[in-house]
Amino acid sequence: NFKNLLRRSIEQGRTAHAFDSFVGMAEPSQEDGPHYPKGRFDIGGVERFIANMESLGFLASTYRVWAGYIPDCFRDIPADLTFSLAVIDVDQYRPTAESLKWVCPRIAHGGILALDDAMSPVTVGAAQAIDEFLAHDAIFERVAFHNYQLILRKR
Repeated sequence: NFKNLLRRSIEQGRTAHAFDSFVGMAEPSQEDGPHYPKGRFDIGGVERFIANMESLGFLASTYRVWAGYIPDCFRDIPADLTFSLAVIDVDQYRPTAESLKWVCPRIAHGGILALDDAMSPVTVGAAQAIDEFLAHDAIFERVAFHNYQLILRKR
């Protein structure tokens, strides 16, 4: 959850980044099935997210928000931005596939990629995108798997 990641990033003198629409899911694709309709998980917008974080004691200056649907929210990101840890938990097929394509080159060597919804043999939505990624990836090694969470380390 973002507050725990943010707490750790502050302790390490790093900046946490939140990439999200903050208004729920995008329109599902054919690969998603009926489980994640448009708007599901709407938290009321980016302003509501910032207010929620502030109520937990986190100032907006301690993290960066990139609002919008994936991949649109990636457009204005500096090309040299890298990550030591990335967590992908977007449930739908296209946003998961686009997130993997975008973030993997930006993860530092030895960095961690955490994937939610790694639910093989279920082959819809995020699980399908993750399976396709793993079938062609040789850069990441598997570190752990628990409760549909797959943890990978970049070689």
